[in-house]
Amino acid sequence: MKFYIIAISTAMLFGGCMTQNTLKKRTASVIGCQPQNITIKNSNLDFMGGQHYTALCNGQTFSCTAQEGSITQCTSAR
Repeated sequence: MKFYIIAISTAMLFGGCMTQNTLKKRTASVIGCQPQNITIKNSNLDFMGGQHYTALCNGQTFSCTAQEGSITQCTSAR
C-alpha cells in the first residue's frame, strides 16, 4: 500500500512539471520573443501544478505563470 501512495504522489509531482522547452514555447507566444532567445530562471511548482518562473529575453524580464491545460501569463518585471 505504501508503494502505491509513493508512486501516485511522485507521478502527481512530476506530472505537472513542464520541460524548459515547453515553457519557452508557451512563453514565446505571450511575450513575443523566439523560444531560442528565452532563458527560464527560478522555476517553482505550486501545489496545484502551476509553474511560476522568470523569463528573460532581449534584456527584458518577465514574471510568468504556466499551468498544464491553461493559458500562460506573463507580466513585465521592471
